[in-house]
Amino acid sequence: MKKSFIIDQKRRQELIYQFYYKRYGQLIRKKRKEKKLTQEELASGICSNTYISKAENNQVAIGEEQLYMIMEKLKVTTDEFLAPEDLLKYLTKAIKFFYLKDKESYQKIFEKIEKFEFQILAQVIKLGYLVLTEKYHKAKSIYEELFQYLSSLDDYGFTVFMVFSSFYNIGINKYSEAKYMIDSVKIKSLNSDYLEDLLAYLKYIVYGNLHQFVKASAYYDISLKKFTKSYNIKRVKELLIWQNLFLLYSGDDKKIPGLVSILDSLSTQDKNRYLLIKAYNSEDPSYYIDNLAKTYSEDYLFGLYIMAKYYLNKSKDQYLKLKEEITKLHYQVKPKIDFSNLLRLREKENLMFLKDYLINYCLKVACDNENIFLVKKITEEIVEILQTRNRYKDALTYELKAKNFVKKLNTCY
Repeated sequence: MKKSFIIDQKRRQELIYQFYYKRYGQLIRKKRKEKKLTQEELASGICSNTYISKAENNQVAIGEEQLYMIMEKLKVTTDEFLAPEDLLKYLTKAIKFFYLKDKESYQKIFEKIEKFEFQILAQVIKLGYLVLTEKYHKAKSIYEELFQYLSSLDDYGFTVFMVFSSFYNIGINKYSEAKYMIDSVKIKSLNSDYLEDLLAYLKYIVYGNLHQFVKASAYYDISLKKFTKSYNIKRVKELLIWQNLFLLYSGDDKKIPGLVSILDSLSTQDKNRYLLIKAYNSEDPSYYIDNLAKTYSEDYLFGLYIMAKYYLNKSKDQYLKLKEEITKLHYQVKPKIDFSNLLRLREKENLMFLKDYLINYCLKVACDNENIFLVKKITEEIVEILQTRNRYKDALTYELKAKNFVKKLNTCY
């Protein structure tokens, strides 16, 4: 049985290699046109004209010997392309390092393949590194480019792309799109525990953020078991933070013992996301805001706003100090929400203007970020204001809009 398994593995690998040897056409065509060579001139002494034509249209798996001869004629060095065997080895390592959150080891792979622009597996590897290091702005162009060439990926490469892309969408707060992607992935004998474990973890994060808590809970147990078994402490800590957030979302807010040590191992984005939500929901947010990463960012401004709102009726000096800092930072950060204006509206207790600002700006940002918890919290305040003015019908309308928003997120795509 073991011998049969090994033979099957080798056969699968060979099929993958053949698949990617068919995908050098784009690079060959580009370089041939740069050198102003015809297909006939390129083929001379190597192969037939028809062979070059089929190669450029990804209709034939180029033999390794012919590939190197073609590249040599095009003056493409081995520094500009890699054989599929090498790329697949790098991809396998990349998945492992992504799973372990080993940024240093992944960076070494990234540096080796960064210059390869026309090999799709290299682009998938780059995407994973940029997502892992939270460089979402740079990841966006690769993510969008790869969608044009999905047919150039085999099942294994496609699954890796979908996993990395799902994490990308989580990073930019597009949980509905991440859900569509993970629901589309069907692993069939890919022989990668890392991929299977990451998919289970993705489902926990995505379903939890979409407030499908019962569905998410099964994947928490799977992920905790897998990460514990592999001594993946970084992912275990992430998992605990997500679990604590989802408990809060479902109405069961609890404190985590030894929180500071856990927070120190998180990425800046994960850390800030957790602290801001906890602070927003806390009667005394100071503990959480004190641990917030102090950077010139919207997250930091939001944290200052939460603290200023807390001190509004408690300490005039503290409030004015925070308000001044918020005003200064506003012009540097240029956030989507003018927190200074929001504070002024609260000071004056002009409820109807406050209601309008919450609807037109705060609620919109929460919806754009697909943050169901904040959508519900902001809607609750809007409803409360409307009810004080006896506008019960309008209040009901906003409650229904919030419910429909959640429903839409879970059914779109």
